[in-house]
Amino acid sequence: MAVGNWSQPYKDATSGSGMETLVFPRSKPYGANSTSSQDSISKDKRKGTEVVDYLKITIYDPKEGANSSYNYIKENHVNTDTVKKSIYLYLPNKLREGYQAKYNGVKLGPLGGEALSGVAGQMGEGGLDADSLKESIKDIAEAAIPTAGFNLGANAINEVLKRAGGGGVTGQNLAALATGKVFNPYEETVFQGMEFRDHKFDFMFAPKNQSDVETIVDIIETFRVSMLPGRDGDHWLTIPDYFRVEIVRLVSNEEEETLYPTTGAVTKGVLQKIMQFPSKMILANMDVDLAPYGPYASLKTLDGDDTYDFGPVAYRMSLSFKETSLLTRESYGYDPKGNKTTTYGG
Repeated sequence: MAVGNWSQPYKDATSGSGMETLVFPRSKPYGANSTSSQDSISKDKRKGTEVVDYLKITIYDPKEGANSSYNYIKENHVNTDTVKKSIYLYLPNKLREGYQAKYNGVKLGPLGGEALSGVAGQMGEGGLDADSLKESIKDIAEAAIPTAGFNLGANAINEVLKRAGGGGVTGQNLAALATGKVFNPYEETVFQGMEFRDHKFDFMFAPKNQSDVETIVDIIETFRVSMLPGRDGDHWLTIPDYFRVEIVRLVSNEEEETLYPTTGAVTKGVLQKIMQFPSKMILANMDVDLAPYGPYASLKTLDGDDTYDFGPVAYRMSLSFKETSLLTRESYGYDPKGNKTTTYGG
């Protein structure tokens, strides 16, 4: 997922008809982050931040070109999907990376343990053939004799104890009482897959001029429209847009600004290596707080014109994304055995 400039987010990606880039904050902060503060600093001491990290959110229309918000319907990838819009936002205060695997406890019991042991060596990807199945059933039946004997004995004892209001003896109980041993329960923890990851980002916007207000409103409207479906006639709803997320770094000098990683590069910095988002995402929840500091307060222009509403002095926007595919080793450039196949971090 390499980028080289604001408007072309991926190496071979194409831009849709509505392609537009939104950036906030567009200006890099000075030592004191306001125009009036800059004016109070002597010119030879003014120096903008040379490096700014952004959370880049790229939006795709699933109805355009070969795009699809699904992963197994079409053969589409990050480098070829048609981009609808890109949004660059400052890094949120909280950045967390997490994974959750699903495991289930399975209690096989002695019979199941013997059965599994008997068939495991003979079972391939296609299962057992008829001859192997016949032999396995014979082995399982022989292995079940001790367990079955204690179960039958326990049932007989329970019939007697019922007359005295007792009972509840199991074959395992009987084995413990009679032999001082119990059957191996053959309990195993079995891998089921990976959980879909959720990502929540909180942003605080404090506009300093009319241009900032317009950008913030555009950003909010873009996310709102992207997560909503459209209507296709009276009976159908269109699928909302999908997203990709990555961390990029803007490096500035006196002559140019460059986004890293550059187009076509595979080398990533530490933060870009740890915080990776290989999967497509959908925007599951969006929340905008127009009074994050308490009572609502609105902006006022310096020219005294109160006829136009410039909105609140601050906004808090919370976005919750959900990944659309399960992550595997291959998602991070490794083969099935865990050997690295793609260079990250050089």
